[in-house]
Amino acid sequence: MDESVSGLLEAVRAENISKGTAQTSLKRLVEAIVEEQAALRKNCENLSQENQELRTSIQQLPKSDTALYI
Repeated sequence: MDESVSGLLEAVRAENISKGTAQTSLKRLVEAIVEEQAALRKNCENLSQENQELRTSIQQLPKSDTALYI
């Protein structure tokens, strides 16, 4: 978890907010950010893997055809 998001989540937990609904709303927003961050990281990992697979495929092409695919 990113330090800034982790710190924000901790601040929401630690802070004494008078209205429980406000605290719940903030907590849900922070949790949604954390979930989105995890999804983005997973997408980046998938794209990186796909990129590597494409590079490997291109390297296996005959040299005369490589320029057509780059």
